[in-house]
Amino acid sequence: MTSVPTMAPRLWAGALVAALMLAALPAAAQAPAGVRVSSAEARAAAAAITRYRAGHGLGPVRVDATLNRAAAHQARAVAESGNLSHGAFMTRMQQYGAPGMAAENLSMGPRAVPEVIAQWRASSGHNAAMLGAAYARIGFARADAGRTRYWALVLASDDPRPPPSRPVRRSGRTPR
Repeated sequence: MTSVPTMAPRLWAGALVAALMLAALPAAAQAPAGVRVSSAEARAAAAAITRYRAGHGLGPVRVDATLNRAAAHQARAVAESGNLSHGAFMTRMQQYGAPGMAAENLSMGPRAVPEVIAQWRASSGHNAAMLGAAYARIGFARADAGRTRYWALVLASDDPRPPPSRPVRRSGRTPR
C-alpha cells in the first residue's frame, strides 16, 4: 500500500481553491461593480432629435423629468443585466405616470450623444420612433457599467390617452 504524503492533500486543496477562484474571475470581471446613471445629457439629446425631426417637417421634442426617470430606470436595468430589453415597457410607463403613446430606444456601446443618435437613425425601427409625429416629450439617460455605456431614450405624446388599438386584418379586409 502506498502512503500519500501529508503535503499532497494540502496541495490538492490549494489547487482546487485556486481553480475555483480562476473559474469565477470572468463572471466577476463582467459584472458591473457599480452602475452610474445620469440624465445630464437629456437637453443635448432633445436638441439633436429636434433638429433631426425639423428636417422631416416634424415638431420639436422637450425634456420631461418624469420620462427622464423612466429612461434612467431602464438604462440602469439594462446595464445591470447586460441585456438590452424593453421589459414591460407600457406597464413601466404607466407606473411613471406616462400612460399615453410612447416608444423606447435602447443602445449599448456608443460613447457620446451624437453617436447614439446616429446609431438610432441608422436603424429603421429606432428611427421611426424618433420621427413619430405624436411624440413631443423625451426622457434620456445613460448608464455606465464598467467600460460599457448603455443608453435609453423614451419618447411620449402629450396626449395621456392610451394608444388606439389596431384593428386585426383578416382576409385582406379591415373588420368593421
